[in-house]
Amino acid sequence: MPRMTTGFPRSDAADDFDRMRRGQRVSRVGQRLRRKRSVLPSLESVAGPTARVDGVRRGRRTVELDRVVGTAEPTDQFDAEFRPTSARTRRRWEDIARALRQGTELPPITAFEFGGDYFVRDGRHRVSVAKALGRPTIDADVTEVRSG
Repeated sequence: MPRMTTGFPRSDAADDFDRMRRGQRVSRVGQRLRRKRSVLPSLESVAGPTARVDGVRRGRRTVELDRVVGTAEPTDQFDAEFRPTSARTRRRWEDIARALRQGTELPPITAFEFGGDYFVRDGRHRVSVAKALGRPTIDADVTEVRSG
C-alpha cells in the first residue's frame, strides 16, 4: 500500500521506488534462506517455445494487475512481484511514478494473454509503478496467444 502523499510528486516517487526496492531486498533474503528464486516468468517459460504470438488481437482493455504475471521476454530488472531488482531503473521508474501521481495519462501497456494471465511486451515499468501505487487495474493493448 502506498504511503500518504506529501504533495511533492518528485519526493513521493523517490519514496515509492525506495519502498519497492526495500521490499525486493527483504524478499531476496527470504528466498536465499529458502533456496528459492523469485523470477518474473517469461511467456515462453509458461506457454512453451511453440506458442504462437501471432494470435488474435483483442484490442484495448482494462486488465487486473493481479493477472499481469510475467513478461514476453525474460528480464532481470524486476522480480516476480514487478519490484525493481536494482537501482538501474530508478530514473525511468520515478519519472513514470511522478507522471502518474500528477494525473498524466500514459499509453496502455502492450501484453499477451495466455490462459487468462497477461505477459507484458511493453510497459514493465508502468506495471511496476501501478502496483506500487496500489492501483487495481491498468489499460493494455492485448493479443491472445495460442499454444502451438
